[in-house]
Amino acid sequence: MLAGSIRKAVMRYIVEHETAERLIIHFYKRISDRELQPIISTLHKLGLNIPVIVVSINKTESKDLIAFDTNAGDLMPVSDTIIQTGHRQYLLFNNTKYNTKYTVKDWPFPIKLELTSKDDHLLNDIATVKELIDQVYQFSRMY
Repeated sequence: MLAGSIRKAVMRYIVEHETAERLIIHFYKRISDRELQPIISTLHKLGLNIPVIVVSINKTESKDLIAFDTNAGDLMPVSDTIIQTGHRQYLLFNNTKYNTKYTVKDWPFPIKLELTSKDDHLLNDIATVKELIDQVYQFSRMY
């Protein structure tokens, strides 16, 4: 079903833009190689040999990761702060604290992100990683 949905979305995109450079999938969990294979096969059937990047997005309602801004009185990092927690794993703070002088009333948990791709070299580029994380931030601000 996921491959079918992606096929429709890619076809709409190709009609509007003529081509695609890459496919970025935002998903609520890590996609296994078995789950990714039908997507890659679908792209090949469409004549697209493009890289696929998966951004796994999870809420952090557990206490396994905690971060503080020791320069802030309330210790809350400013919204859009990114902390790398592991290999291609990040915490993205998305709250209502837009500068260091502002104090938040609520304490939302950061978003856990993990970036994966069969074309691993794409994720070595810091600008690409920042762009992908910024995409998540901008989409999450809409909700």
